[in-house]
Amino acid sequence: MFKTVFYAKKGLAIISLGIAFSCNQEKSNNLISEETADFVSVVVDSAVSPSIDLSVSDSMTYVSEEEPITPYEKAERENTSYAWKRFLEENPNHPNKKEISEKIIRLEVDEILADNQTGQMPSFDNYSTKHSSTSTVEIKNDTGCELTVRYSGVEAKILHIPNGNTQTIILKSGSYKIAASACGKNYAGDEDLHGNYGSTFYISRRYGY
Repeated sequence: MFKTVFYAKKGLAIISLGIAFSCNQEKSNNLISEETADFVSVVVDSAVSPSIDLSVSDSMTYVSEEEPITPYEKAERENTSYAWKRFLEENPNHPNKKEISEKIIRLEVDEILADNQTGQMPSFDNYSTKHSSTSTVEIKNDTGCELTVRYSGVEAKILHIPNGNTQTIILKSGSYKIAASACGKNYAGDEDLHGNYGSTFYISRRYGY
């Protein structure tokens, strides 16, 4: 008969095997006395008892569930203009709304510049060669659609100009990446603004046969 003795210990499981042979020989020839066999039986019974501390599982490695992220953290991870726009739509009164709005402008400019379908935007006409701390840009929209112009540089600003209208924007002088959108098309370029500038945006349509 085989009897197995289990000893549970924190972080470790020890297995001891006690073997008792019973046969028809005389007691003097027994390998294990009745007293020893009884002791083994008691230990086996206690080993399988529910009262034993089976803390051996403490030595196992547990994988904790990932903590849920906040909507702000999710937008940070994605870090696209779309992700931040969605965040502001869901959180219109967020305390960092101004900073997030500027981030959206900068991301949109970078995304438009990275698109190989983006057209080249012509340079502005310089109305004054005098350098100043601020620059004024006057833009007329003759595209036939609403015109959106984004500036990303020393500042981040955006203009929405209805068709046929003219608007003026004042920016801190410096280098800017500029992206414009109208009639489903995007255009981009760079400008070093130091003075007064003006530009008329229009879309030239060419017809071929």
